[in-house]
Amino acid sequence: ARFEISLPLTLAMMQAVVVDAGGASYAIPANLMRHMLELKPAALAEALRDGALGWAGERYEIACLSTLLGQPDTRPAPDQVCPALLIDYGERRLAVLADAVSNAREVVLKPLGPQVARLPGVVGATVRGDGQVMLIVNPAALAPDAAVPETPVVADGAPALAPRVLVVDDSLTVRKITSRLLTREGYRVDTAKDGVEALEKLTDA
Repeated sequence: ARFEISLPLTLAMMQAVVVDAGGASYAIPANLMRHMLELKPAALAEALRDGALGWAGERYEIACLSTLLGQPDTRPAPDQVCPALLIDYGERRLAVLADAVSNAREVVLKPLGPQVARLPGVVGATVRGDGQVMLIVNPAALAPDAAVPETPVVADGAPALAPRVLVVDDSLTVRKITSRLLTREGYRVDTAKDGVEALEKLTDA
């Protein structure tokens, strides 16, 4: 017997660290990480109070991964041990707080479709062993560091309506994360769990 396996050239392998935040899992490219710290209650409370922590003579700004992804602020309680990922990205120094961190592993990087490929901070996606889609993110690119763009206006001076986007996916996690990221970019977002629901919403629109 002869078996042939064809792999698309757009797939790539990369080392990534899997983290949990806000009830979902994400992958962070390992080459962005400089170090990982486990902040004990006293150190965590001090870092949350100061908004930054120091390591190896450098200052790392504190940021919660769930907040960067547009989820409700789930800042860790100051009386618990919390993992902090030290991210170096250009001139940025960021200490990203998460709920849990797994060891680095090799994942298959799959490119996103054109609808969400330009979202800042989203590198791509990968499929976990249980079949769930997991986004690969760059927390430093998600951190706000630029002015909020002005609301576009139409000729008569009234604010223009933001473009409307329909996100269709059978994964609730993918729908939520994609919707939050698109909302942050100024889109009006609606969701559907399958093609039938999507057609119904398009018909009613």
